[in-house]
Amino acid sequence: MRTVECLPAARLLQIKRVAMFDGVSESTLATLVSTAVLQEFDAQEVLAQEGEDAEACYALIRGLVKVVHRQSSGREHIIHMVSEGATIGESAMFRQKHWPSTAVALEKSLVLRLERKAMNDAARQDPDFAVHLLGVFSLRLRMCVKKLSNQGINASQRVGRYILHRAIIEDKTTLRLKMSREEMANMLGITRETLSRVLSRLVGERILSVQGRIMTVLDMEALQNLADQE
Repeated sequence: MRTVECLPAARLLQIKRVAMFDGVSESTLATLVSTAVLQEFDAQEVLAQEGEDAEACYALIRGLVKVVHRQSSGREHIIHMVSEGATIGESAMFRQKHWPSTAVALEKSLVLRLERKAMNDAARQDPDFAVHLLGVFSLRLRMCVKKLSNQGINASQRVGRYILHRAIIEDKTTLRLKMSREEMANMLGITRETLSRVLSRLVGERILSVQGRIMTVLDMEALQNLADQE
């Protein structure tokens, strides 16, 4: 990890690129970046280690980060992937004292490290920001519940829902996946072999076109039906 030197005005510009802070007042953003640090991590470097003190959260400016839980057996379970414009560990800034999971850069990544004290000060000083955070955490909880509900569905639906979600969020039919198939399978709770079989079937049914890590949705309606089926 290396620290990237920059002026407060530059850090202010960077935080405005992060979805979580969209609509937050200039004065509150200034409080948040007053002690913030811009950091660059190489691929496979750890940003935060499960169990360590959670003294800051991270806004991902550039790159890709995986958030994982490492089991006692040494096996790694991917909780989710964090891409540009998203945040890591913001929920640990208020009540939790330790990181609940481990964050690892998958490629060279630039992050804005936001200190716990600055987050707490901003929430105390700006009631609108505190309410805004409640909305963010509510959305995170909804996403968590949705992920848990996916545990009871078959592999085809899990794959279909993930691709559909990406297509809707990015408003694209052609998606470039930065993670490997093994990492994608891990995140969806299936084996790599099962993922390959599902993708092959979707290609055969002309729902998807797959070339390496590029997936193109050819039939959005069919993909929606797959994701919604009981």
